[in-house]
Amino acid sequence: MAEVRRIFTDEEIGQFLDELERTKFLAPIDTDLELDDSDDPEEDLWLDNPVLAAEELLRFSRIRQLLQQ
Repeated sequence: MAEVRRIFTDEEIGQFLDELERTKFLAPIDTDLELDDSDDPEEDLWLDNPVLAAEELLRFSRIRQLLQQ
């Protein structure tokens, strides 16, 4: 955590986390988008599984808390 804080400012970390939260966790799933083969298959798993999705969201929340202390 110290290395991340050394490299990036608090503002940069906050902006990155806000963008990640907005685009990955809070963005509505667009069923009209065609997914190509380059998409992360692990991400597809958590989108289809509510338990994995909750675990991913908890991990993100913990990271946010640690980085913004």
